[in-house]
Amino acid sequence: MAARLTGCTVQFKGAPALAPRRQKATILANALIPRGTMAFDHNGRAMQAAPLDITKSVALGGPFKVAGTTVDGDLYFYSSLGRPMSVSLVNGAALAISTLAAGSVVITIVSGTTTANQVVAAVQEHAVASQRINVFPGGTGAGIAGVQSLNAIPRIRLLGVSMFDLDNTGNPTTDQPIPIDKSEFAYGRLWMLPDTTNPVTDTMTPGVGLVLDNVTISSVPVGSAQLLPIVIDEIGQSGEYAGLVCVRID
Repeated sequence: MAARLTGCTVQFKGAPALAPRRQKATILANALIPRGTMAFDHNGRAMQAAPLDITKSVALGGPFKVAGTTVDGDLYFYSSLGRPMSVSLVNGAALAISTLAAGSVVITIVSGTTTANQVVAAVQEHAVASQRINVFPGGTGAGIAGVQSLNAIPRIRLLGVSMFDLDNTGNPTTDQPIPIDKSEFAYGRLWMLPDTTNPVTDTMTPGVGLVLDNVTISSVPVGSAQLLPIVIDEIGQSGEYAGLVCVRID
């Protein structure tokens, strides 16, 4: 499937009037969010739902980069929590993770030895760190990871489906306020399209899918693309909803 560039009808599960809405005061620089398409919240700014773009800085909607000794050692961080989170990578005798401070994760690496893949695995295997931060390598992950002083990482999470056309492409480097009468994002249970290559099937629900673009849900990761997870409730069985994916945005 391909992301929608023009507005479309919002398909709710249940009565549209009962679907909850939330507001967002700011739209990210260069963001295009057509009506009826999904949006992410990036550090309090609305942005179009899409794979995370490692070529962008945090200010322009990307994750936080910790450079390795080569591209294959680069690491990218973000958090899905509502509260601020910071991360640091420090040199030590062995790979270890500390989550003693409530708002941070400290990763100890062995400089010149620890690879990006080893850092990713350590975070994913840590009960607390894996809930606080998300991390992925920029290349193969086989390169050596670098050190980083304590630094805030962006909060990137599901926002909702926009009820209005929002276009900030005329401001490629500047966030803009969203007019109060157009700042409305629906959440709850809504219908989205299944990916034609990796479709969500009825046997996979309820479960977790991945946001492939602003209207499409994939059942599996797609290459090296970094996709945000989303809860999937069911597959439509009849009528206009047949084959559509019912997702839940909290």
